[in-house]
Formats: sequence, structure tokens, C-alpha cells
Amino acid sequence: MGAVTDKPRKPSPLDPVRARVRRVQFVVALGLFAAVVGAIFSAALSMRVAPRMDALGTLMRILVATAVSRLWVLAALPVTCYAGARVVPLKPASTAIGAAIAGEIFFGAVEVASGGLPALAPDIWAALLRVGTFALGALLSMRAIRAGRAAAERAEASAKRAAEANRAEYAAFAAEAQKLAGRPEAPPPPEAPPAAGKAS
Repeated sequence: MGAVTDKPRKPSPLDPVRARVRRVQFVVALGLFAAVVGAIFSAALSMRVAPRMDALGTLMRILVATAVSRLWVLAALPVTCYAGARVVPLKPASTAIGAAIAGEIFFGAVEVASGGLPALAPDIWAALLRVGTFALGALLSMRAIRAGRAAAERAEASAKRAAEANRAEYAAFAAEAQKLAGRPEAPPPPEAPPAAGKAS
């Protein structure tokens, strides 16, 4: 019975669709991960700054509260996108906006479930701050993705240079070893004659 050989898989017309679905899933996962991590840090940070909020002015209090509550899109999402771009080649605009939308939907669903539709934007200023922080977070995430890809390319180039240097060093070592192996062995030194006048 002959050996069974694995036949190469034929490309399917659905392969581009599957690749696009996997990319969308990865982008959504980035947004949800940033939302969850950002919510945890926001809760911890809000407890630390709450005793100091009364000493701040009205405008500063609003800015600090907005920054803390929107920490997921202003900090967690750019960091998450940077880490993802170090591993996977991501498109800056579509990835940043898609992940931000996924995280925003997550937070919106939580807020609607807890306080109804008015919880999304109690007034026009809250709506403007929400839209502004969303746009700023998406912009920061785009820059983070570009920085992550640049860092990944630098690391890859450095690894290639190190591999080429190792190959060159090994080739030089192998050539030197082959040269030494082909060199004829030196004859052993002649034995010294016995000393004259030595008693037998």
C-alpha cells in the first residue's frame, strides 16, 4: 500500500470572506477588551479622586469626571491597539474606529440597561463630551497602531540582521573548520638521542 500524501488545500471563494470575518472579530475583541479593562481602572481611579473633587472648580470637575469615566477610550483603547499592532498588521483607521465603536456599544448597552436611554446623554454637553472623547480616543488609537507597526517592523528588521550576522559567523566558522580539516598533519618531532657516556 503506497504512502498517503496530503493534497494541498484548494483555495475557496469564501477564503476572503473568512479572513474579513476574522479581522472583524479581532477588532471587536480589541474594543471589548479595552472597554472592560478601562471600566476596571475607571472604577478604581474614581474612588481615589472622589474625595478631591469638591476642591475643584466646576469646569475642572467636569473635565476630570469625563476623563475618568472615558478612560477606556482615551487610554485603554490606544494601549490595546498598540499591543495588537505589534502582533498583527492592522489598518489604523478601520481598526481604531471599529474597536472604538465596539467599546462604545458595550458601554451604551450597560448604561441603557441600568438607567434607560436618558443615561446615554443626560444633556447636550454630556453628548458633546461623549462624541469628543470618542473622536479623540479613535485618533489616539490610530497613532498607537502606526507606532506599533513601526516598532514591529524595527524589531523584525533587527531580528533579520541578527540572523544574517549569525549565518555569516557560522559560514566563516565552517570554512575555517574545513580549511583546518584539509591541512596535512605536522610530523611528530624526532626523539632526542640518548646522552653520551651514560652508564649502561
